Amino acid sequence: LHQNVADMECVYTLNEVGAFIWEKLAQPASKADLQKTMLEAYDAEPEVLVADLEQFLDEMTAIGALKEV
Repeated sequence: LHQNVADMECVYTLNEVGAFIWEKLAQPASKADLQKTMLEAYDAEPEVLVADLEQFLDEMTAIGALKEV
């Protein structure tokens, strides 16, 4: 992910969960849909997955990589 191809200070590397969420966002999805998909895919505490999702969405929105529709 990057904001500007010429600005290498804006390159982001995603971890496994971030990449999973980003891939799922190829098609518009609600937070509820993303939460359900993550809970089905990962064996982790639901509270942790929901918190990770919220953080990811907040960070990607803050840098302009995502927008809420």
